[in-house]
Amino acid sequence: MKPKPSHFPEHVTFYDLMGIEAARRASGTGGGWRLYVFAKALDKTGLGSVVRDDLRAFILSLGVNPRTCERWIAEARNAGLVTDWQKQSGEWMLALVSAGRAGYALQCVNGIGRKVEMAARDLVRPGWRARVFSAWESGKQISREQIQKAVNVSVSTQRYRDSQAGTKRQRNYSKSAITADNLTGIQENTNHKGTFATRDGFVAWRLPDTRTTAQAVKLGRGRARKANKIIRQLATVQLQSGLSKMRQAFSAEVEKPNDFIRLFNSTPDERKATERKLSRTDSPIREIYERAREAKSGSVIWKHCPLR
Repeated sequence: MKPKPSHFPEHVTFYDLMGIEAARRASGTGGGWRLYVFAKALDKTGLGSVVRDDLRAFILSLGVNPRTCERWIAEARNAGLVTDWQKQSGEWMLALVSAGRAGYALQCVNGIGRKVEMAARDLVRPGWRARVFSAWESGKQISREQIQKAVNVSVSTQRYRDSQAGTKRQRNYSKSAITADNLTGIQENTNHKGTFATRDGFVAWRLPDTRTTAQAVKLGRGRARKANKIIRQLATVQLQSGLSKMRQAFSAEVEKPNDFIRLFNSTPDERKATERKLSRTDSPIREIYERAREAKSGSVIWKHCPLR
């Protein structure tokens, strides 16, 4: 029996960095990736296959044009995200690759990211790229320059997508124990932006904004660690087989694990844990921050914690 539209999932989950890669206009996989996401949502038993006609019905129920749906299926096939197979009964199925193989197919050099949940219709409505980007940056305290370095999305595109997705920003400031007579020296010898003297005579500066969205919910990491391991293994195999320079560069990037350091700590315990972690490394980080309070304006004030 074919599932009725009312039985189709209202929400879908996906890995945010995988979505970022697929959402690039030059990727040619935006439709194929979304079909893969919808197929994963339909595969409630986790067997790795869905009935092809059921998947079509699900996507069409979201308002997608039939010709667009067929194009998405072709994109997913070409990208290696799905494979057609037929049951003995004659029913056609689509086999779905694992998250790791999907990440490798989409060239997720920095891993597949974290799982997020979003309304299924939000992945087909205009502005879906902006919502995927907003889902990734939600909850992060990070500058636009660092975002560009992390996911290769230009600053102008970030602003456009934040506006399109209705992303909210909360300002953050650091108040230090440095007296105001050192303001000029701080301005000339550090990279702190927007430095100023507070009314009570100390130096403060602007920190990266915190961005949030109501259109997506952050979930756990799921099987991201296992998937990222698969990506590294596949990249190594391709490198050893002597394929293209692009694959070699990709492999080299994937094999560099990023050791996470929490610069902005919400509690004293988090700050102490970060200090212990940094004490065991040769990290160039010389200062971290601890959340102090929220100002009447809605901005968050962070305590500056220089490291010895």
